[in-house]
Amino acid sequence: MKHFLPVALLLFSLVVSAQHRADSLLSLLADPSGNEILPVAHMGDWHGSSENSLHAIGKAVDKGAAIVSVYLQKTADDELIMFTDPTLDRMTEGTGPVAAKTLSEIKALKMREYRGLIVDWPVLSLKEGIEATRGKILLRVFADPYLKKVEAIVKESGADHVIVSSEKRPSKGIKWMPVVDLDGKKPLKVIKRVLKAAPVAVELRFAKDDNIFLDDALKVLSGKTRICMSTMKEGLSGSHVDVQRGVDPEPVWGELRKMGATLIQTDELKPLMIYLTGKELGPPSGKRPGGDPVNPGQFVNRTFNEGQASLPYNLYLPVEYDGIKKYPLVVFVHDAGRISNDPTLSATLEGAKAWTTEESQAKNPCIVLAPQFVTNTLGGGKGSLSQQDLTLHLIQSVCKEFSVDEDRIYGTGQSMGCMQTMAMCMTHPDLFAACLLVSGQLDPEQCDALFDKKLWIVVSEDDQRAFPGMNALTDYLKTKGAGVAYASIPAQLSQDAYHHLADSLIACGTNIKYVSLAAGTLPEEELQKFSKGGAVAHMASFDVIYRIDAFREWLFTQKKGEN
Repeated sequence: MKHFLPVALLLFSLVVSAQHRADSLLSLLADPSGNEILPVAHMGDWHGSSENSLHAIGKAVDKGAAIVSVYLQKTADDELIMFTDPTLDRMTEGTGPVAAKTLSEIKALKMREYRGLIVDWPVLSLKEGIEATRGKILLRVFADPYLKKVEAIVKESGADHVIVSSEKRPSKGIKWMPVVDLDGKKPLKVIKRVLKAAPVAVELRFAKDDNIFLDDALKVLSGKTRICMSTMKEGLSGSHVDVQRGVDPEPVWGELRKMGATLIQTDELKPLMIYLTGKELGPPSGKRPGGDPVNPGQFVNRTFNEGQASLPYNLYLPVEYDGIKKYPLVVFVHDAGRISNDPTLSATLEGAKAWTTEESQAKNPCIVLAPQFVTNTLGGGKGSLSQQDLTLHLIQSVCKEFSVDEDRIYGTGQSMGCMQTMAMCMTHPDLFAACLLVSGQLDPEQCDALFDKKLWIVVSEDDQRAFPGMNALTDYLKTKGAGVAYASIPAQLSQDAYHHLADSLIACGTNIKYVSLAAGTLPEEELQKFSKGGAVAHMASFDVIYRIDAFREWLFTQKKGEN
């Protein structure tokens, strides 16, 4: 049973919306005259993964495939699984025919990845595969000889992103992509017959480049439906075979494109996506909507545009980012001292970087969003929207584009960013699961809505504004019913000591934890970074606080709807 849990959790967390990526892909697919090349990931992006697996599908989503194609087998208890072979031996730790095992027996097996190594990924049923791809990628199913069963499952699911490939036309309302063998009997008549059923695409297969029906077939199909060609091996599209990275793809994929193919099915998704992105021929996900590709394991600078307003931001995805898994999102808002026209500045600050270290990501892999502001976030913004509104819309955009666990969105910020985080927490009370508030303050009487929020507040006692400001705020929130656990500690303790303190505060069971760093204990090297004046301790406290692992790690234990 232990293999069911990851799939169940992932499927439970998927959200269906008309704005999801699959809807835009369906619109592209429905346009037979469209020039975009829609990449079809054959069995998912199975390199470094397992064919037809949840992991391979996630990789295909992340790389920007438009469609993932899968094969089916039927179990002893009449269930369909997404599986290539009729036997279990090659792709699982099990042996024998698939048809001799029940679904639960197959679910108990671990899969093998493409090199034969055992991996802890379960085999997916077709029902699970439909839910896992819903809203993220189109799913092509090779349905024969199980067409009737496939039709029933698709209809029951209510899914509109499933494309059935079968010899016979599926029932009304189910999308169809037949395969026409140009080396078969009377292929042009076959094409004219299938066109009457309005397929979303037709895949052409031909063993040799000089097939006598190829030109006529392309002419008949042009402008009437999308044309798919496959390059997994020689003989599917003549001599046109997948290329490895570094090999000129133009004689293969470029030539098929010139013929009229606008769907290309491949086992080499990464080189195909690199080729399409370079030619600006791919679907919207070939380049992310923000304009720049997002490379997992590093901050990438992008710009969010809405009407006449714009907001630069820096985005970090985990090194092993998987488009199917759900990740917490940390939103870091910088201080007024870092307002700048340098769009990458926020990514260099400890409040953004601390979440992305190898140690932190190993414990809590997360997506980090760090907007870069050019004006005060609590005032007016560039364009028609305030910077605060833009930030909220940016968060919503990132949630739609990437695999964010929307029950685990966390807000954090320093000084101005602390104040904006509190403001967003009040104006959108369901946005954040919890917040880490660093060296800020607001008028207590404006903050009634914070009384029941999960907050971890940290300031330096040498901070002449934030310390008295947070004292007043927490005292006020207590009068409104908030529970506040407080501790004053030195600013230079070991990580173990900070964890011990955090455990003590957490044990109090209050929704607000408030920590002040004792006067005179900020490290001298941090104080020396800033010019003398009343704000020295204020500025010097930021990095010190964000380097305390226990305070950051507390956030990841918080989830919406849980006390």
